[in-house]
Amino acid sequence: MKRSLMFYSGILFLVLAAFCGFQPTVVAAQPIETEIDIHPQTLNLKAKGKVITCIVEAPPGYAIEDIDPESVLITDIGGVAADIAATRWAFEDDDTLMLKYPRSEVVDVIVENQLKSPVAIRINGSLANYEEGFTGVDTVKIKGKGPKK
Repeated sequence: MKRSLMFYSGILFLVLAAFCGFQPTVVAAQPIETEIDIHPQTLNLKAKGKVITCIVEAPPGYAIEDIDPESVLITDIGGVAADIAATRWAFEDDDTLMLKYPRSEVVDVIVENQLKSPVAIRINGSLANYEEGFTGVDTVKIKGKGPKK
């Protein structure tokens, strides 16, 4: 009786899993790129503002209500990993979401890592179905040396 390649592949997988701890790698889908707009466009590190605003457009093929606002985090500032959650948000119209982030947390990352202007800020979030994610990036100019501590 002839055995198929699938049969032997299955046997090999079971042997590797049992004796070598082999586990298959699951490749996650790439996040959908969407447009974002960060305000202020020039971030004065000495200013006393409380928030940074991010306007997110609906990812292509989705409605703005498909975004889970609680999942939208600032995840990268000038190449430095971050994990900054929005303090509040609102659906502005049929295709934009406005999120407010604590300015002090963004400034801290910039100052602590001595980032120079311009600085790219990336957000990542989940769509309401939690099966797909989205990402967006905008660049802001940096002015000043930051608050004295």
